[in-house]
Amino acid sequence: MESDNVERAVSMKIKIVNFGPIKEFEFDLSKKLIVTYGDNNIGKSYAMQVVYLLFKKIIDVSTSGRTINLFSYIKGTRLDKDKELGYLAELFENKADENRLFKEIESVVFRNITNDVMYDFEDSCYNTFGNFDEILKKNPHVYVSTDEFCMDFDLKEEKINGSITGLKILISYDGSIWGDNKLEFDIDMSSTGGDIRQQIDAKLAQVHTHIIFTILNQVGQVYFMPASRTGIYSGMSAFGSIVAELSKRRSDITSRIELPGISEPISDYFISLSNISNNDKFDKDIDNVIKACCDKIEGSILLGQVTFDSHKNLLMYAPNNMDAQLTMAEVSSMVSEVSPIVAFLKYIIVKKQSLSSESRGILFIEEPEAHLHPNNQVKLMEIFTELTNAGITLVMSSHSNYVFNKLNNLVLSGKLDYNIYEPILLEKGEDGSVSKLMHIDECGADDENFIDVSEALYNEREQIIQEHNEGVE
Repeated sequence: MESDNVERAVSMKIKIVNFGPIKEFEFDLSKKLIVTYGDNNIGKSYAMQVVYLLFKKIIDVSTSGRTINLFSYIKGTRLDKDKELGYLAELFENKADENRLFKEIESVVFRNITNDVMYDFEDSCYNTFGNFDEILKKNPHVYVSTDEFCMDFDLKEEKINGSITGLKILISYDGSIWGDNKLEFDIDMSSTGGDIRQQIDAKLAQVHTHIIFTILNQVGQVYFMPASRTGIYSGMSAFGSIVAELSKRRSDITSRIELPGISEPISDYFISLSNISNNDKFDKDIDNVIKACCDKIEGSILLGQVTFDSHKNLLMYAPNNMDAQLTMAEVSSMVSEVSPIVAFLKYIIVKKQSLSSESRGILFIEEPEAHLHPNNQVKLMEIFTELTNAGITLVMSSHSNYVFNKLNNLVLSGKLDYNIYEPILLEKGEDGSVSKLMHIDECGADDENFIDVSEALYNEREQIIQEHNEGVE
């Protein structure tokens, strides 16, 4: 667990390089509302799925209870007692060689995180991106960086390169202190070789745990909601969770079994909705804001209640002023697209949130405006802004100028702090898509995405009117 005297990082940046259609994509998780705008088929979904899968695997490691045995990785082998003592004496007593010790610590820690996270992350990428072998040819990387450390996930080489220079290790004869964070690195050199090894294991594990829990404190839990939520849920409900589970383990199946091309985030989405229980409900005072947001969505947009039928194992919708329970296949496209969002907030996020984390979790939503009238898009953005105040981080993709303009109005009105809103434009380049942070201040974000289309339509209209008038004359 995290040491009580370790301060939490306040900023975490994610960068994706050379992944599928993406040349470079970056966003800052210190923000609470991150929205990516851009053309179709440009890589917005790729970016969201990559980040979701990476954090999911880090969370899995933190809750797996794996035994951390770091010392065995030093020099790639264990040392006999005499050599071990000599090596440790050289590293820990030679103050002039603190850089060497520092690099050894870095190497060991990140090699261990590679073993814990990297291989599972890569398996998930194979299960999600059908052309992952082609993706690997471009040498894809994912970077996670804070003020304390940087991790470079090198998928082609199947390893993590990293640095922890921000921790500022200081070496002295009787031990070390890790800068402002006070992570003590003291080794009793009078101990026997085995005792020293245990001490080193414990101290290196402390560094490893600090890195992992720094990420967890910023992330909490992760949830993914794909585009076409209606069709995915209704279609997969027909054959249940078996194929969903199998598709997540596609890379482990050696027999010639043909499986539908279901990505792991989509499988997770369906399984999460299918595992809702009637016992999952708001039962903590801390959930009041989330509950209020759900009530607003149901009251002003859905005009009905979202429930879960544990007997049918299906998400249901109960329209206001009607004694009926409808399945997602029986309701309008608007209701079926928004209902899963309510279900995640009402049943899943509340249930899975980590009380030890600063974050209430990250909700990835592809095109939340799908099938919504502009009036309802505006209402949904108002409610989403309130969710960020409840500690939930929203990472979205959008094609809607109504979403963009409403968020700008919320910034202008002071209801959305522009310091927590990160609007990103993903643009096509010669070698792939590149993200660009839109300029934003207290007046909102500059429109660098929709304005050209709006102007073109306006000019087209003016030209048509002019030609019509000339024809009349």
